[in-house]
Amino acid sequence: MSNVVVTGSIKGIGPTLLANKRRVARSLPGSTPSLSFASVSVTGTLFPGDAGTTDITNSTTISPPTNGVYKAAVSFSNVPVHDNEWVILQFTGVASDGSKIALGELGGLLNVASGNTTSAALTVATTQNLQVFAGLLALGDISTYDLDKSPGLSATIAADTAALKINADPTTQIYSSGALGEILTALAQKFQRSLTISTSPAVVELLR
Repeated sequence: MSNVVVTGSIKGIGPTLLANKRRVARSLPGSTPSLSFASVSVTGTLFPGDAGTTDITNSTTISPPTNGVYKAAVSFSNVPVHDNEWVILQFTGVASDGSKIALGELGGLLNVASGNTTSAALTVATTQNLQVFAGLLALGDISTYDLDKSPGLSATIAADTAALKINADPTTQIYSSGALGEILTALAQKFQRSLTISTSPAVVELLR
């Protein structure tokens, strides 16, 4: 087991990675809503992939900044040592009456090493990369083999996605469904593998 510290910052409104969240209307990324918050709650969830079955959560509370840039660090303990785990930070503005508004989410992949604390900085770019990774994983194009044997998986996905020159939605700061579909179609073939099964006449005779 190891310790992990994840940092991230959003300006005004961050990427809208998660659905079914109460949000403020906006027209451009980085715009600051005309809302007053008593505090900002930042909740982190670390998903250990195939290294464990239990998600790890922690949270912190920060004061509303005067410049509209929300910065936070969330720590996790007892994290399984493994490559290609993923984490999400959720920024939520809390008003004095207790009402809440989702300000945005940041995410990313990380390799958790043994010994020293693993640090990861989440950005809009790492969030978009996580979106592509999650799509490939959901479609079965990425398997446990990739999670276990590819410590450079995050960098590979980022480079292959960048080569396609497909832009994210400027408002949500993540890929639209159409853009994501195009990316997943292009990247899926890079993770296809051939499986060769060899047998002998004796085995064939035994199965008859």
